[in-house]
Amino acid sequence: LGFLRSRELGAQRPAVLQCLEQARRTMSLASSTEKEFVGKTSGRGAVHWLDVDPVEGRYLLSGTLGACISCYDVATAEVKELFCTKSPRAKPPVITFASGGRAPAPAARSTGSGVSCLQWYPHDSGAFLNSSFDGGIHLWDTNTQQVVRSYDQDSCVFSLHLCPSLMSHMLLAVGSEDHKVRLLDVRTTTSTHVLVGHKACVFTVKWHPADEYSLATGSADRTIKIWDVRRGGAFLTLDQRNGAEQQYPVLKSTFTPAKQVLKPRQVITSHDSSITSLCFSPTGSYLLSSGCDNQMRLWNFNMQNTMVNYGQVPNSFRFSNQIAISTNAAIAYHPLGPKIGCFDLLTGKQIAVLKGHYSQVNCCTFNPHKEELYSGSADHNLLVWTPERTEDESDEEADAHSDPGDTWSDTEAPAAPSVNVMLM
Repeated sequence: LGFLRSRELGAQRPAVLQCLEQARRTMSLASSTEKEFVGKTSGRGAVHWLDVDPVEGRYLLSGTLGACISCYDVATAEVKELFCTKSPRAKPPVITFASGGRAPAPAARSTGSGVSCLQWYPHDSGAFLNSSFDGGIHLWDTNTQQVVRSYDQDSCVFSLHLCPSLMSHMLLAVGSEDHKVRLLDVRTTTSTHVLVGHKACVFTVKWHPADEYSLATGSADRTIKIWDVRRGGAFLTLDQRNGAEQQYPVLKSTFTPAKQVLKPRQVITSHDSSITSLCFSPTGSYLLSSGCDNQMRLWNFNMQNTMVNYGQVPNSFRFSNQIAISTNAAIAYHPLGPKIGCFDLLTGKQIAVLKGHYSQVNCCTFNPHKEELYSGSADHNLLVWTPERTEDESDEEADAHSDPGDTWSDTEAPAAPSVNVMLM
């Protein structure tokens, strides 16, 4: 009552109520009892990537390791499958890595075309891009369900990301097996830049949401690099120790003067193992990373490690996976085996665990328009996680779907037409 009274007197801004409601909804996600995916999702392989269209938040893309791409309408009570299509040259993916998941073995080239990444065109739900493990990159027309342009690469493609603003350039960043990051012009299908600096496979690439010239990349060489594409090189490698010197044992040599001490060269790393996923907060103030060292790290706008402790976050992926951040940048969602962990982004506290899948969860994405979470798993299933409804929301929906019916019998007509008034 105190809050409502302060709103009535104008002491609280309307944005405060919006922030409080967003926080309530994002912290109360549960498996939806009303929405379920309707379509032939079984038998198409593990779901590996999801993406919600940024224009309306209505259409969800799903890509599987069986090389199938499906589109769903999430605005309906039943999440209906609009279409399903096969990626060109579709065949089961075969991917093997050297021990530890750091770099592929010499003969570990992917021979399959499972979907490795998906993205809607930023300002139009009539087109989307997909990459596959066989090196294919395709631009699709959703109306015809046909490939209209291809950008084939010579090596396995793990990740792609098109600049979300498309104001100054239309560059598509591609992370691949050959340790390089390529920037492709989607209009001409040509490669404009090749960014060299990583020493192993590039598993994840992300454009900064507010700076269209800044690109973040994560690799199996344990580093995250920030690139300025105008310079064509990495201007920063994120250091998990924020520049603090490592404590090495002092090594003395019998072949040098007694006062001389040999010290190994410090190697800058962002994680202690491969980086499999990156995710910017909606405003770009924070960058969240996840690695095979079972750690998540939060980097601030100065690209310093904030030292937030999320505890042990199991990550057994051997290539890219998908994590998500809520619209208000309060909650981070990360797959935890067959479950999804919900963490407070700034404190690292685990708030909740979402259970519903029967096998490894590979991907999750947040819908900012509906404040819903979607997840895909190796059990071939897609799940919808929706906020818990308040009593007022439930009553309003019941009234909206109720049928007032006739107010008089068929045998007796009224003297004057009656009016049914519905109070909302």
